[in-house]
Amino acid sequence: AGLLDDGCTHGLYLSGDKVTLTAPTSDGTGVPFSHWASSDGDKIATTATYELTVGNKNEVYTPVYANPVSSSAGLEYDSNGDGTCYVIGMGDCLDTELVIPAESPDGDTVIGIEASAFAGEAITSVSFPSTIEEIGRRAFNNCTALTDVYYDGTEEEWEEVSISTGNTAIENATMHFKEAPAVTFTVTFKDYDGTTLKTEAVESGKSATAPEAPERDGYTFTGWDKSFDNITGDLTVTAQYKYNTTEPAIVVSNVTASAGETVTVKLQIINNPGFLTMALKTTFASETLTLNQMSNGADFAYYTFTAPAKKVSGCTSAWFAAELPEEVIDGELMTLKFTVDENAAPGKYSVTITCPDDGSTVDGNKTAFSLAEAVGYIIVE
Repeated sequence: AGLLDDGCTHGLYLSGDKVTLTAPTSDGTGVPFSHWASSDGDKIATTATYELTVGNKNEVYTPVYANPVSSSAGLEYDSNGDGTCYVIGMGDCLDTELVIPAESPDGDTVIGIEASAFAGEAITSVSFPSTIEEIGRRAFNNCTALTDVYYDGTEEEWEEVSISTGNTAIENATMHFKEAPAVTFTVTFKDYDGTTLKTEAVESGKSATAPEAPERDGYTFTGWDKSFDNITGDLTVTAQYKYNTTEPAIVVSNVTASAGETVTVKLQIINNPGFLTMALKTTFASETLTLNQMSNGADFAYYTFTAPAKKVSGCTSAWFAAELPEEVIDGELMTLKFTVDENAAPGKYSVTITCPDDGSTVDGNKTAFSLAEAVGYIIVE
């Protein structure tokens, strides 16, 4: 049995309402869905899900199940000698529901219908394969009983078929197209550390639905790093946070990479107390990551920056200024360029920044202070 929008088998609607009928794709014994039939026995749709407009009288629609007819037997063909052929007439076929095959009995691909091939025949419906390229002049002339045309392709593909003059019976018939498979893409929502929060299959042009806002100790969730409306390809969306603190702190960015790729990790300082000197130790997963470059951040170019001679895990970078700048700001403190080993396994590889508690970091009053450990991740996918 078929169902209406509300899951019921019957309902009361106003004329002009849109109603969707849904039927199982098979009858439970393996026989596939064939079509919807009206109370008069007319075939009204060949898709299991069908939207109709309610008329001005009561109506019963029934799902019909039947094994598909492979083709109408007895049709006449004319080979083009190149592996293709045209249907040239009814031959011995007596079908009124005509099914044109994609291939002739001799193995030629059916690409066209010859001129006047079915003129005047008592055909009520005709099914075309997607191989059809041309319908000749007056091929279905005076086929007054023809009401339905079925095409084993999409509407866009049908528009490419050349239909010659004298085929008004085809042009006036109700067209039924094969439903194009929905194109879907994968949208993945990830947390700051690469943890997958949600994966969703989204149809092309539609929007994804975000998961509940994630929580992170010491941070406030501020949104997602990119839009997930009008999806046109696979997409990864990452949660964004604001650090909750009034204390001076270092924030290390998280980046996504592939094995063998070189990526940039950025360090920012927030709640900058105004430092004269600073030393930071960088520790990382040296078995997977190679540190190629350490550069002074663009926002602190007025400081003398000293990078370590050997860029190994545990190396220390330093900043020095003779006096504080006129304006003390937060911003990009340092950039690190890492290359991921080409054999790296997928996973999270930490980049940890610590401030040595040895008096090497002082503020404008030359008072030593320290910063809490900060961790970022290079996430290999």
